[in-house]
Amino acid sequence: MVVSAKVPPPDPSPELAAALHDEQSLIDWLVDLGGTPAELLEDPGMRSMVLDPLRADLTASLGHDREAPMLNTPLLTVAADGDTTAPAHDVEFWNRYTHGPVKTLRLQGGHHAIFDQAELLHAALREPDASGVSSDQ
Repeated sequence: MVVSAKVPPPDPSPELAAALHDEQSLIDWLVDLGGTPAELLEDPGMRSMVLDPLRADLTASLGHDREAPMLNTPLLTVAADGDTTAPAHDVEFWNRYTHGPVKTLRLQGGHHAIFDQAELLHAALREPDASGVSSDQ
């Protein structure tokens, strides 16, 4: 399992709750987060295509009011040092929810750092876990 740029539940993030207050708050949050081309938010039809699924995703994320279940699977946590939405030290708390081996990939950058460093993710997925089994075997 790979978890990227997301802290484990429950995530009572006041920042995310405030972003869901209204459309302009969500747009402001998204612009501050970076990674979304301004053209998508300027066009009403495209803006709706971006905001509607994002709003649903954030609402679902905030709706998890219990801790994550315990897993028995290898886990890779992916976090960026400059991600203010999902701080790296909080993303790494996912390691508490598996009996399997855990690897951590720390990236430089913000919330969308993985898009500029995909080769590091690919390499991490090919590395053997603690049992010696790699994900491409």
